[in-house]
Amino acid sequence: MALCAAVVAFFISACRTHTNHPVSEMVRVESGMLHGVVSNGVVSFLGVPYAAPPMGPLRWAPPQRTESWRGVRDATKPALAAAQGDGKSPKDNTNEDCLCLNITAPLPVAKAQPKPVMVWLHGGGFSGGKGSSYDPRRMVTEGDVIVVTVEFRLNIFGCFGYPGLKDSGTFILLDQQAALAWVQRNIAAFGGDPKNVTLFGESGGAIAACAQLTSPSAKGLFHKAILQSGAATTSWPRNTPNLGNQTSFWRPLKEVETAGENLAVQMGCPERKGSPEALQWLRDQPAAKLLAHSHEFATAAYGGRVLPRHPAMALKEGRFRAMPVLSGYTRDEGRALALGMQLMAGGKAMTEDESRNLLRNSFGERMTEVEAHYPRDRYASPTLAWAAIYTDRMFAGPQFTATRAVATQSAAFMYEFADTNSPGLLPFFPGFPPGASHSGELPFLFDIEKFPIDMTGKHVALTAAQRALGTTMIRYWTQFAHSGDPNSQGTPYWPRFAADEGVQRVQILAPGLKGVEPTSDAAVAHQCEFWERFTE
Repeated sequence: MALCAAVVAFFISACRTHTNHPVSEMVRVESGMLHGVVSNGVVSFLGVPYAAPPMGPLRWAPPQRTESWRGVRDATKPALAAAQGDGKSPKDNTNEDCLCLNITAPLPVAKAQPKPVMVWLHGGGFSGGKGSSYDPRRMVTEGDVIVVTVEFRLNIFGCFGYPGLKDSGTFILLDQQAALAWVQRNIAAFGGDPKNVTLFGESGGAIAACAQLTSPSAKGLFHKAILQSGAATTSWPRNTPNLGNQTSFWRPLKEVETAGENLAVQMGCPERKGSPEALQWLRDQPAAKLLAHSHEFATAAYGGRVLPRHPAMALKEGRFRAMPVLSGYTRDEGRALALGMQLMAGGKAMTEDESRNLLRNSFGERMTEVEAHYPRDRYASPTLAWAAIYTDRMFAGPQFTATRAVATQSAAFMYEFADTNSPGLLPFFPGFPPGASHSGELPFLFDIEKFPIDMTGKHVALTAAQRALGTTMIRYWTQFAHSGDPNSQGTPYWPRFAADEGVQRVQILAPGLKGVEPTSDAAVAHQCEFWERFTE
């Protein structure tokens, strides 16, 4: 799912020589000395390698420890993002040396108390995006936390599978685990608490973070999770525009490995199908040539060591590590999908016939059942009607399912981001109200270079009321990282989500007076019961 592939920006990072000494721009980690930069109340270390470059024989291999370096390594510039694109444009990124992270810590750092650590997994599905787009400076300074943003292998480099290949189809998840393991071994040097790590992400990053709850190999690497617009349960109907032939981010291991065998044949490999020689031939191919097939490997494998079970099933069966979870979605997620279709149509809005054809392709004979729950006269346009259906089917419903599952074993808190004037990261056409679309909450938590923008490319600033909402959200997110509960003095009370209650309370996040308050109507408004029965 490439919903957040439009996000771009810069980031910062952090350092500390010892937990009993002040932070400076110099710090020693397990591989050597780092030199970062201090600015605007934070100390930043950028492009820090957490594993060896996954190139040559390490392409499609579990991440390995990085080698030590002599002298002082410059950590003042971000590393390149992971390879992504289709390999056809000179501007496409073919970089495979991507296993780096960025650390941002506040100044001054308390000498006695290690700080909570928040590790961010970017969105962009499993195909695109980059961690360095997200500048967490406000979160770090206002919430007194350390934030780590991570780059990891994507698409064909992160999700490729092949018979006999160790950990086929799960390299994206293993990279994330390697970054978390690096944090465990090194974050104390930056003033962080390795016993208090929150894994959080949006869209594809949230889906991966949720899957990590079910992965045996992630045990002990983090202690809380925040899932923004994504969970292991996220799925969509077949034939959904721009989302490929899959219906979720997970495929059986055998299917992924068969796809790897078929790729070698498709690319003209002269070696025997399924042979080690064919795998080596693929490893020898240029990154750009492989990227032309990246859309065929945008889902991770289950059925192996990293994900023994389909993570959605593992979640529903209670096979996950219990820990506090904060989870939510945006009120109008599906409008981002509709925008993508409008962009591909050269700005032309969806017609009634096109909307019905899309629904027919998605739901087949059950289309009339879906339409009965979403009467056309309730919406101002075919686009908005279609988007409402996909908001509930693909995002809100699955998010409720995941939150109910985790709430059976641990504290859970659920939100609905509901700023209908959010600039988000995706510029909408005139006459197409963005609502609270997918990625709409991100500018409230992070500063993102060049975004948000309007259709002319002009930067859109948050209003005073939106900035105030952003401050409240940052307090919720960081207080959750501190204690496992988002509530603190000075913020509206956020009730715990109870799995065994008939009505579950969700915190509405919107600007203005009484914009932040709990509701018991969210599951009904998004017709979660209907969709749960529909997809059984």
